[in-house]
Formats: sequence, C-alpha cells, structure tokens
Amino acid sequence: MNLKITLKFIWLFTLVLLLGGCQSTYQSAPAPEIYLTEVKEMVYEPDVIGIQSMIETYDTYTSSIHYPVFGYQNIDELIYDFIQNRHELFRQELAEVIEANESKWPLELHMEYEIVYQTPRHAAILFKERKHLGSAQPSVNTFTFNFNFDTDKQLTLADLFENNAGYLQIISEISYDLLTESDLIPSAVDLNWVKGGLSPHEKNYSNFLMKAKTLVILFNKYQLGPAFIGTPSIEIPYESLNAYLPLKESLLNNFNGKIPKLSSDPLSSIDLEVANVDPEETETTPDSFYKKRIAITFDDGPHPIYTPIIVDTLKSYDAKATFFFLGNRIGDYPDVARHVRFEGHMIGNHSFSHPQLSRMSTEEILNEVVKTQNIIENATGFSPFLMRPPFGAINDVVMTTTDMPMVLWSIDSEDWIYNDPDYIVNYVLDHAFDGAIIRLHDTLPNTTQAIGPLVDGLISAGYELVTVDELLGITKESAANNLRSFTRALK
Repeated sequence: MNLKITLKFIWLFTLVLLLGGCQSTYQSAPAPEIYLTEVKEMVYEPDVIGIQSMIETYDTYTSSIHYPVFGYQNIDELIYDFIQNRHELFRQELAEVIEANESKWPLELHMEYEIVYQTPRHAAILFKERKHLGSAQPSVNTFTFNFNFDTDKQLTLADLFENNAGYLQIISEISYDLLTESDLIPSAVDLNWVKGGLSPHEKNYSNFLMKAKTLVILFNKYQLGPAFIGTPSIEIPYESLNAYLPLKESLLNNFNGKIPKLSSDPLSSIDLEVANVDPEETETTPDSFYKKRIAITFDDGPHPIYTPIIVDTLKSYDAKATFFFLGNRIGDYPDVARHVRFEGHMIGNHSFSHPQLSRMSTEEILNEVVKTQNIIENATGFSPFLMRPPFGAINDVVMTTTDMPMVLWSIDSEDWIYNDPDYIVNYVLDHAFDGAIIRLHDTLPNTTQAIGPLVDGLISAGYELVTVDELLGITKESAANNLRSFTRALK
C-alpha cells in the first residue's frame, strides 16, 4: 500500500484527535512505571513524509538517530529495519562495555543521513554512524542506499547494467586506474593491498551512490591500505562505464535534475517576508524582568504536525515560548519554522543532528552549529543568538567554539519517557518557580496533548509565559557578553 496519504487529511485528523485529548484534569497522577534499563521501541510514523528523529537520554548512554520517510512502503520499511538493527547492535555492544565497566558515561550512538541525490524516480542516501563505546576514538561507519521509487525497491550495482556479466571486473579496473593516478593512495602503500581491496567481488563495491552523471564508490577503512589513508572515494562517469557495458537507459534517463525534498508541511503558504519580522527585538526593563515569569522551551523540532498544534495552542493563550530547532529537521520543514517565528516565538540553535558536542573537535562543533545557523536564517530570516547543547552536554571547548550563551533548564518534564500527558502537566506545575526554564519536546504527541492544560495551569498560578531571551534579559547585542550556561533567570 502506497503511504502517500493526503497531508491535509492527516493534519485535520491529528488536530481533532490531539485537541480532543486535552481535557485533562489536574488531579495528582502517580508516575507511570518506567524502567530506565529498558529502551522504548522506536516509533514508526509512515504517515509523516520527511525526516524522522529518535533521541534518547539515559544515565549510561545517549542516542540521536535520524532517518527519512519517502512514502513508499517497502523502501520505508527497509530503512526502518536498518535503523532498528544498528540500534540493537549498539545496545548489545553497550551491554558488553557496561558489564566490563570499561568506560566513562554516557556513551553515544549518533546516526545522521544525507540525501546525496534525488529525482522524482530515484534517491541516493548516505548514512553516517558515529559510536562512542569507551575507546579514545569513536567508531565511524558509512552506509549507502539507492532506491527506485517506480518499483519501490532498493537498487543493487548490477541493476545499472543491461547485461551485468563482467561489470565488477570493469569497475575494478577503472577504480584501480583512478586511485593510482590520483593522490588518494600514497606511494608508500603496498599496491597488492590496493589490488586486493579492489578485486572484483560484490562486497568490495557495496557502498555506492548514484548521482546525475557519475557513480560514486566509497571504500571502507583498511580496505585499500593502512588506517592513515582513511576512507577514500571515487567518482566514475557513466560515460566511462558505458564504453564497456551498456547502462540501463530506463533506469538512468531520469537522473538529470535534483528536485526539492518531499515535505509534509501543512503550512507551505506562509510568506517568508512576513516571517522576517523581529518581535523579540524589544527592550527588557528591570521592572518587567523581575515579574513572576517562566519560560517554556521545546527541543528537537520542528515537527510537521505537532509543532503547529503547539504554536496554535500557545497563541490561544497569548503565550510565548522558545523552540530549539535541529538544522536537519528544518531542512524538511522550513515553513513550520517560519510559522513559529511569525507567531513571535524565539528560535534557538540546537545543532544540526543532535550529537554530544562535548565529544567533538572544534571543527566538528563549528560544522554542527554554523550549518544550523545558516539553515535557520535562510528559512526564517532570523539568526539565533542562543544555543541549547544536545543532551545538555557542554565543556569549555563547546562554550568557546559556539560563542553563544548556553540555555539549559531547571525543570525537565522528561516527556520523552512519560507518555501520560496528565503526569507531565502535574510534574511541571508541582515544580514551577519564578524564573524557571521548562524543557519539553515539540516532536511528541503526549506533549502536544499536555501543552494546553500546562499553559492554563501556569497562567492560573500567576505566571507570565515569556521567551528565554526575555527571561534572561539577553538581546542579540548583549549575547556576546553572556557567554555562560543558564539554567534559570538570575536575580
């Protein structure tokens, strides 16, 4: 069954369903039973086309996993099964490390992806996996997938050729010539090692990506030589291959133009020019700063369904909040980010793909932060001046590299663990205080159900709901003078 369900129907159905569940009472609710040694099943959301994120925080490990949904059942299930298998393998490796008590906590699994090339009929995807399992250096792996939307199947290398007999031998010879004629293989490397890694066996060419005019082949660490040569890759023009083997024209004749990524955003009509308004650029006076105030913040969005519902709920109460967005999710849902900005909420930087920044080099941190800055500015016209580090993981390197105030939290709803909206509402209300920063997630249905009663309860308790910059008294101009971490308002 094709999963391209009408997005308008999904939006209206979900809105009715979620808002119908917001009639919660504020009776004290016991904490749902949660065993932190167990891992929740990843949620498969085939009705939402675009990026999916699964982010977990435990005492012993953190995980950030991102993967795409295209709306084709076989392809989406294949990707989901792949993600589940990598996640399960990490859990098994983690158990061995914990049993041996060999590492400092928390350990980490981080998986992100890039759609290297896409047409109406095909997609080429590169997954990057980074694991910290106690060794000095992380384990880094890459995985590639090429899909044909017409057949709803994954493509193999043999699928490129009309007569696939001998294609590995041809690719092997071309690869050897390209590598030895370039500077990818230093002269000190034993060429027998190179030849062995390029021998005409399918496993040696399993990592490939189809692009418009070239076939990209990625080689694994140690496949062609010692560790110092890294993981080389080459691009073979289709013309070079076609000189030896006829390519399947039916497969390649549409590989001639990249198209925008699929999006399930129900708010695509919002005008970018309107979104350039800067409602947060207002002066904060000492008198207003010391009112009874509280800041609600959301992490890990935007989500194409839940974020707009949360924004509409906040609007009904004339309440403001702060959304710390991931750059890779804005890439799929830019109009949702524009809507958040247009409604007067603050947008902060939450990195591109949610890794533990404290484990990364300066260059890697900059890549995560700067890339997200650019994406947010391109989507909304606004450049964030506040940062929330993923998992709250910071150190001196992160602080000095990002060059932005770090906004942590004083009340963690743990809404990603507790699926009971009543419990989330009661927990936050019971722990609320003047100047507090509340952490929620706008990617969860239970949070979407809880937000109405929570806002109502806070207002009834006398709180004014403001953005984090208002709560902390930080402006874009003064941000550079506040390079520290904040868990609450200072008085």
